[in-house]
Amino acid sequence: MKTYGPLDDTQKKNRQYAWLLIQKVKKKQPDSTDRQAAKACEQFIHAVRKHDFWGSQATSLSFIYYRIEKLAAAIREQKRPRGKTAAFIS
Repeated sequence: MKTYGPLDDTQKKNRQYAWLLIQKVKKKQPDSTDRQAAKACEQFIHAVRKHDFWGSQATSLSFIYYRIEKLAAAIREQKRPRGKTAAFIS
């Protein structure tokens, strides 16, 4: 798995959480292979590291693992086009 800078935890701990991330992807997508699940994890980690707010805080795979839902929501929110919104007051 490609990393984007030094990780805070030990190599052993980061490998354990990488395996857990892959297993979580395989649970959500049971027909995916190990390679596809690892690629999906790598893409997710890359997206987290590029995020405006979470990018500098995601320094270990355990951080990403325990906050995966919050991080996924933040990435989806950042990818949405920001159009003009109108508020109507009645």
